[in-house]
Amino acid sequence: MSRCAGFIGLPLFCVATLATAQAPSRPADPIFVRAQTLVSDGNGVAGRALIDSVISKTPPTSQLYPQALFWRATLASNAADAESDYKHIVVDYPLAPQAEDALYDIEPMRRFAGIELAEDTIPDESTILRFRHLLEERKLTEKIFAEVRSLLEEKKLLLKSGTIVDATIISAPSSTKNATQERDPEMHQALKNKQWHFGMKVHVGTSKQGLVHTLATGPANEADITRLDDLLHGQEDELYGDQAYWCEDHRQHCRQAGIRYRVNRRAPNRHKPLTEYQQAINRSRSRRRARGEFAFHVVKRLWGFAKVRYRGLAKNTARVYALFALANLYLVRRRLLPRGACCAL
Repeated sequence: MSRCAGFIGLPLFCVATLATAQAPSRPADPIFVRAQTLVSDGNGVAGRALIDSVISKTPPTSQLYPQALFWRATLASNAADAESDYKHIVVDYPLAPQAEDALYDIEPMRRFAGIELAEDTIPDESTILRFRHLLEERKLTEKIFAEVRSLLEEKKLLLKSGTIVDATIISAPSSTKNATQERDPEMHQALKNKQWHFGMKVHVGTSKQGLVHTLATGPANEADITRLDDLLHGQEDELYGDQAYWCEDHRQHCRQAGIRYRVNRRAPNRHKPLTEYQQAINRSRSRRRARGEFAFHVVKRLWGFAKVRYRGLAKNTARVYALFALANLYLVRRRLLPRGACCAL
């Protein structure tokens, strides 16, 4: 289990490193000085309410956000609330100056990062930034993802008998209120469920158990079917997908290759809807296809990666590889433990 434990720890550190924002300026904002004054004068409720109002109005990508979290933790009325905000800073904003303070103050945070206060030096923001750039330049998170995949294959947890393909949109800030007065040129908008979304798209190919074996990224307006070939490993005997992947030519090709084509059928046009029989087949296939969204639930809902934190696809893609490597380990966390061990997550 030593190899397994090592690869669980490495993606954890990489996720914490990659989930960063730009460091805010060190001088405290006047509003936080005012909140501190209120708490010092015995009006803690008003002081903490003032900081809560700042957090509710500030987007997570703002430089002010980690600073607000730090002051809320500093002025918290109990240790549990303070620790929760400190954890948020260390995991999501390790480049912020407040992350160093959190590592000094909170012992569980040092255990998470593998740092002994008496023996080790707390890494500063420049050190962590250089490490993140190293991960991106040498595509190390992609190699971590591949190594985790090989580990799961070795333990017979990731089987290649079939593939489920799916895609999800990760939102990006659409505002032009920034230094360049423009939106991220590598992100695009797309219409989904009658709503416009601006950001990037993550395409995944998963096993029938829901573990991701292949992924790709692109702008949000990229058609799902254009990345289908990139999501297949070549050993499939079944292929599942939603209606966005339906293609009659591809169905015939899969039939000739001996691959069972289980992609949800799409109506040719609005004047020729699917028959009741075809709709029943689609519902049956969707029950199996839903497992392909397990990793999306973990990454977007449990870990909050519903919005990008960087400009450009390259940096966000590096983070996506680390997150989905960790999501695979999370989905089979109990099966990776030695017999008789228990898991708290």
